[in-house]
Amino acid sequence: MIPLFQKSETYEPGPNMPTHGSNGPLKVSYGGDSGLGVWKEFVDVGSQFEVDRPIGVDGNAFYEESINVFGRNAKWISSEGRRSDVAHHYLYNKNFPNLTVCDGCLVNRVVIENGVATGVEYLFNNQVHESAPQSLHLVKARELVVVSGGTMGSPLILERSGIGRTDILQRADIPVVVDLPGVGEGYQDHILLCPLYLIDSNEKTMDALFRGDPETLRAAQEQWDADGSGLMSTNGVEAGIKLRPRPHELPELGPEFMEYWDAEGFADKPDKPVLSVGPLAMGLNSGDASLASLKAISIATFLCYPISRGHFHISSSDPSATPDFKSGFLSSPGEVAALRWGYKKGREIA
Repeated sequence: MIPLFQKSETYEPGPNMPTHGSNGPLKVSYGGDSGLGVWKEFVDVGSQFEVDRPIGVDGNAFYEESINVFGRNAKWISSEGRRSDVAHHYLYNKNFPNLTVCDGCLVNRVVIENGVATGVEYLFNNQVHESAPQSLHLVKARELVVVSGGTMGSPLILERSGIGRTDILQRADIPVVVDLPGVGEGYQDHILLCPLYLIDSNEKTMDALFRGDPETLRAAQEQWDADGSGLMSTNGVEAGIKLRPRPHELPELGPEFMEYWDAEGFADKPDKPVLSVGPLAMGLNSGDASLASLKAISIATFLCYPISRGHFHISSSDPSATPDFKSGFLSSPGEVAALRWGYKKGREIA
């Protein structure tokens, strides 16, 4: 996939980087001049505390040298502080005269005739279009039906179309078109911890902006409109390190972690990190009103390769019905051991 990333990217922090691109439409930089200092403190303190984990040139580069190094986080934001997203650079700047977008709709099912997907049934979502009749509409396909509903949407559409595990379809009174037991199984996600740490009241953070403080919002908007700088020129994910235990550290993580380590095949893949740990320039859990006047940061820790699995299935044939969802999070004790290790590393640096 690296050639595709290179084709899409202009990596502004430095040219001629081995796995980065230099001529793509999507700009990657450290963002505009935000005035946030948490990234430098994290990198400086972390590289001193972790004596065998130095400051690196690039901590997100798809090769072994980008593991266990501290670095400032580049992001999909140009150095002028403008978000560089797929929509603006691949869709909105092109003319698609044959495209019709139906927003606020629910797909009921893909219509399958004689083993061929011939169309799509949909209805207007009454949570978006309150007065719309709940009758089904049909779009016929001349060539192809693409189901692209995401991790949660696609399996539900397939199951309502009769593609899935037989017992689940029968429970919802849906005729079985294809018995495909894998549909809706294996749900996974990055499990994220964001412990909050209070910091010096004179430090600049994004707390007030995230809380929607009117004065902070107005000032940040004016600054960003003027020159692309300030709090709106970044996302607050300022620095990080992709952690992987050194051989001498493995015993301290315990036997449960070693089961996870072996199951994911980490030993033979030196470019594979276990965790990503880094500071967020806001207290991500600071919805507590008692913290509103205080400055905080979070040290985010998440698993790069979760092993826990869950499922996402229909509970009925009604497209608006609540699905049968099980996240499976932390069902592996080895993941808990890994997150505990990452939390301790982040806490020491904080």
